[in-house]
Amino acid sequence: MMRLDMRHWEMLHQVCQCGTLRQAAQVMGISQSALSHRLAEAERRLGGAVFERQGRVLKLTPPVRCWYNRCSRFCRCCNVPSRTSYSVSRMMV
Repeated sequence: MMRLDMRHWEMLHQVCQCGTLRQAAQVMGISQSALSHRLAEAERRLGGAVFERQGRVLKLTPPVRCWYNRCSRFCRCCNVPSRTSYSVSRMMV
């Protein structure tokens, strides 16, 4: 099973914060096309959809939302910076 790396976790976080690929790409300083490719790679690695598309707004699918929330809570409880949450997810799989 392939896991997500740091750039995938950054993408998840930014899309969750911004709501759209365009805005997340702007914040991350990359093109929308590059971010779209990153999303497709994450979905291949996870074996399914990461986001539900509601027009241009993206929302995490329920299973990914649960996983993302658990990882985020764990990082907050341990005072782990959000940028390192990707490594925590590896312990939770």
